[in-house]
Amino acid sequence: MPDNVFALAITDILVNQAQEFVGVFDATHNRFAQVNPAGVQLLGYSSEQELLAEPARTLLTPTFSEAEWIALLAQARQSGRQEAEVEINRPGKDLLQAHIELTYFKVAEAPYFMVRLTEQNRLHQAERELAQSVRRFEAVFANATIGIVVCNRGGVLYRPIKWPTSSLATKMGS
Repeated sequence: MPDNVFALAITDILVNQAQEFVGVFDATHNRFAQVNPAGVQLLGYSSEQELLAEPARTLLTPTFSEAEWIALLAQARQSGRQEAEVEINRPGKDLLQAHIELTYFKVAEAPYFMVRLTEQNRLHQAERELAQSVRRFEAVFANATIGIVVCNRGGVLYRPIKWPTSSLATKMGS
C-alpha cells in the first residue's frame, strides 16, 4: 500500500486518464508491460490486451534502428530522462509522427521506463496554420495603399513602419 493516500488517484489521473500515450516499458524483457487507453487507441489497437499480445510488444520505429533505440534507453537510464522525435508504425494506419519522452525508474531493482508519446501531427498542423496567418498579416501591410496605424489593447501606438521608397507617399513628396 502506498504511503501517500493520494498516490493511487494521482497515478490513475496521470496515466489512465491521460490524453496521450503513456506506457510502462519493461527493460528486462524489452517490451511494454502496461499501456493506457489513449495509447492503445493512438497505436491503432482495439484493446490493451491485443497490444500486449503482440510478439514484439515494442514501438515499431523505422526512424530508429535497434542500436539507436538501445542507445536512447541507455541515455535515459543514465540521465533519468530522454526525449526524441520519432516515427512509429501503426497496424493498418499511417506513420505516426511523435515526440517520445522516456523516464527511467526501478521497481524491486528491475529497470523500467515510463514512456510518453505526444502526436506531432496536430502540432505541425497548428504551426502551419500560424505561419499562414502570419503571412496573411504581413501581406496586408506589404500591399497597403494607405497608411496603417497599429496599437495595442491599451491604445498605445506601435512604432511607425518604414514604408518602401516607391510608395505613393514618396511620389507625392511627403
